[in-house]
Amino acid sequence: HGSEVPFVFGYPAELNDTAEVSLSHAMGCYWANFAATGDPNTGNCNTTELAPVAWDPYREPGSFMDNATRTLILDVDGQTRMITNLRKDICTLYTP
Repeated sequence: HGSEVPFVFGYPAELNDTAEVSLSHAMGCYWANFAATGDPNTGNCNTTELAPVAWDPYREPGSFMDNATRTLILDVDGQTRMITNLRKDICTLYTP
């Protein structure tokens, strides 16, 4: 944990190319919006340009373990996306 710090804060010495800089802008946008409004999708940051994928809640409010989970994947390849039930086969192993 901690490898996201250069991306969140845009530390140029740690960002190696334009793909990483773009990823940094997207992460910074999501985090700034969340810090300001409690919602990573709304705020002063232009989310549709910098971070075009809506970051859905991990679970629906009031849901429990057997419901679908949603995970935002931020990838340097430019393929930011939401994934449903990421690694569910492994996660359900630890569910009562």
